[in-house]
Amino acid sequence: MQPHEIPTHLEVADKLVFGLTARQAIIIGIGLCLGYVCVQQTQLTLPALGNWNLPLILRIGCGLLPALGGVVIAWVRPLDRPLEIWVLVWLRYQTLPKIWLWRQPRPRTDLAHEQEILNLLRTESSSNVEGHASFPSTRWTGRHIPDYMEVSDGR
Repeated sequence: MQPHEIPTHLEVADKLVFGLTARQAIIIGIGLCLGYVCVQQTQLTLPALGNWNLPLILRIGCGLLPALGGVVIAWVRPLDRPLEIWVLVWLRYQTLPKIWLWRQPRPRTDLAHEQEILNLLRTESSSNVEGHASFPSTRWTGRHIPDYMEVSDGR
């Protein structure tokens, strides 16, 4: 038996049971469980009519639907994406609005009042006496160190 190298850089899911990945095994298992429940529960009990069971062939047919649905969901991958992702994309598309309306934005009428406030603040900050609180200057001073720290050249 010759040893061979297994590439580890490939994005391949591990096979767990019967050559199925974990995702496939879980989905098929859920489908089989739902199919079993459908076979067991396809009987109708009405007080007036008593117990009424579907024929065996119809019960098996009802049980095969979820089992085959699980197999389809597990193995069908359109455009290399799982089928449940496509279902989520379709549901998202169905919930989003289909028609968008463009409405011209209304011109703002309160800008004049805001401009008056800004002008008032500018005049107050420029007329402040030294020692009183004022707005910081937006002018670049060329220094990276705050004014309250002393700078030494190391000389």
